[in-house]
Amino acid sequence: MKVFSKRVQDLLAQMTPEEKIAQTFQGLVGYYHEEGVKLEDLTGPVSDQTMSESIAWMVGSVINNSSADAEKNRKVQENYLANNRLKIPLLFMTDAIHAYRTVFPIPLALACAFEGKQAKEVAGAVAREARAAGTHVTFAPMLDLTRDPRWGRVTEGPGEDPYLGTIAAKAWVEGFQGEDKQQLKDGEHIASTLKHFAGYGFVAGGRDYDDTDISKRTLNNFVMPAFQAGVDAGAQLVMSAFTSVDGVPVVVNKQMLTDTLRGKMGFDGVVISDYGSVPDAASYHLVEDAAEATKMAVDAGCDIDMMSFWYPNYLRGLYNEGKITMEQLDTMAGNVLTLKENLGLFEDPYVGMSKERTDELYLGKRHREIARTTARESAVLLKNEGVLPIAKDTKTIAVIGPHANDHDLQGAWASFCWNGENVTLAEGIANAVPDTKLIIEEGCGFRESDAKLLEKAVAAASKADVVVLALGEQTEWSGENKNLTDISLPAAQLELAKAVIAANANTVAVLYNGRPLALTELDEIAPAILECWFMGTETGNATADLLFGDYEPTGRLAISFPRCTGQIPVYYNCPIISHLNKSGGSEIPYVSRYLDNSILPLYRFGEGLGYTTFEYSSVSAPDVMRRGETIEATCTVTNTGSREGTETVQLYLRDERAQIVHPGKELKGVQKVTLQPGESRVVTFTIDEDMLTYVHNDGERYADVGDFAVMIGHDSSADDRKYFTLKD
Repeated sequence: MKVFSKRVQDLLAQMTPEEKIAQTFQGLVGYYHEEGVKLEDLTGPVSDQTMSESIAWMVGSVINNSSADAEKNRKVQENYLANNRLKIPLLFMTDAIHAYRTVFPIPLALACAFEGKQAKEVAGAVAREARAAGTHVTFAPMLDLTRDPRWGRVTEGPGEDPYLGTIAAKAWVEGFQGEDKQQLKDGEHIASTLKHFAGYGFVAGGRDYDDTDISKRTLNNFVMPAFQAGVDAGAQLVMSAFTSVDGVPVVVNKQMLTDTLRGKMGFDGVVISDYGSVPDAASYHLVEDAAEATKMAVDAGCDIDMMSFWYPNYLRGLYNEGKITMEQLDTMAGNVLTLKENLGLFEDPYVGMSKERTDELYLGKRHREIARTTARESAVLLKNEGVLPIAKDTKTIAVIGPHANDHDLQGAWASFCWNGENVTLAEGIANAVPDTKLIIEEGCGFRESDAKLLEKAVAAASKADVVVLALGEQTEWSGENKNLTDISLPAAQLELAKAVIAANANTVAVLYNGRPLALTELDEIAPAILECWFMGTETGNATADLLFGDYEPTGRLAISFPRCTGQIPVYYNCPIISHLNKSGGSEIPYVSRYLDNSILPLYRFGEGLGYTTFEYSSVSAPDVMRRGETIEATCTVTNTGSREGTETVQLYLRDERAQIVHPGKELKGVQKVTLQPGESRVVTFTIDEDMLTYVHNDGERYADVGDFAVMIGHDSSADDRKYFTLKD
């Protein structure tokens, strides 16, 4: 039997089996509102379910994606406690991913900052707003590494690299929860949930909920490091993936949830299913009935059944039949009660919750500044042939495109927000250069051409000194179950771009989107391209800061941009192969290639420009490294441009004699340096043995003795190699 605190043990001793079972169920907060549950709040397999009065006042937690009103949520808790026999507080959980009321850049954008500071600041701000409203748990961060931008949920994760994933995991968890577990009780922080454990980003065809046939090598060495970093940072919950590992759905996979997560990884918190995924286990035709699926989930180690009603409907019968034990019920309920204890709810169920705090925090000055700063630091300048930065004394600027004056800039998972609160691009430019004449034209719809709109856009471009062409996706095009077969820029927008650039070559294309796009045709004609992603509340102001050079773009791509959809998957840390095609072209036979395109991405992982240029020289490393010791690899970086700039220096390593097929290079370190024109600096990376380890086929993580290559450069194309040998 797991040992809990005295408070939790005392509660378990007083609870009936029904009360313990109810702690493991999660319902909708709408059941407790005066107006009840709305039909639109119900999704998937629970849309025809209802909750009986007998368990309503024993339920352990609710999903609260319908109200950010502190007073309304307080009434729910008060009413619940008035009816709960043991006065055990109700847990409020929600999808506070990158927003609560103030909207911040999407997680994929924040990963492009190539450091954890931005994600940590955003998570802290989201936590403050959520806790003020009475929310205790967020279903974030999503740590699913992915190589398929067709998948809509790529917007929610850290990209394609496990090292960036570990940075993101630590930053998000510490931002939501604080760096000390005691901070969960301070009314400023919320518990975080690592999801989706594990391998969900490898769904077939980029289709949510589809099959995931993933090798042990990929699972252990690419997917799991971010989850381990999140566990090490103290995450309070882990959410099981909808999908399977080795043919067993994760929600009923004991090897994954107990042996790996709780055993090898040392997780000691709450495991929660994804929405309705306990019944999903029956969909795989692996069980005879609902009761058997429920038993498998319990045996696997799933503590909370999110919105399927199978735990409350079947656990009592399974217990009566001796198929599950009281020890299992105590462990599940005890884990949930411990989470409530860690959050300080037994001392004060309303800690941090007040309308005064929400009035102060929601869209407040402090959080808007965080939104603006992190947005600036997440944008990636993909191309610039002298158009940027735009001079502030420019007389006339045409802002053209479906995103020119559009408020739909928040991205997925902004549950309590609405588009009208977001600063548009045109508004941001007007704020930055109030004396400049702006001509604003839509030009086309997001997918629909319009001859009259196009004609007006071309006329505006012809009159302007500079054109800012605002293109991209709508929010609803990315997110859960928002998958695409074609990620190229829609034809209507490409038609607009061609016509506008033909009318005025002094054009910068600004992109707002939730996933990488195939931009080959735009790249061929646009003299400048600024990838902004979905930035949220302060979008227009942050974009203007970059366009006019008040701030330099410093973001770097956390995921590769393909040349076309048919090239997917394309990613930088692909394994070394026998028929390697170094150039990526089609001219050499009998190598990995396409006949009609390059195998290399249009924009590489780690790529991104600023408003100055840098040169790398003198990469060096010692010849030998001993086990347990460290060495230093260095290079000299020089600002060769005419203005101050910040360079993101990237360290890549390669195992030259690995025991299993290994990536051609792996990101292992990042440093940002700010240099004046002509200034040089020696950048030093410390390499330790842990950076050389990987999980071998025996399931153990260790480093191989032998040779390693060191590469330091601007992005994943870095190839100036120095070698050292790891020796015993």
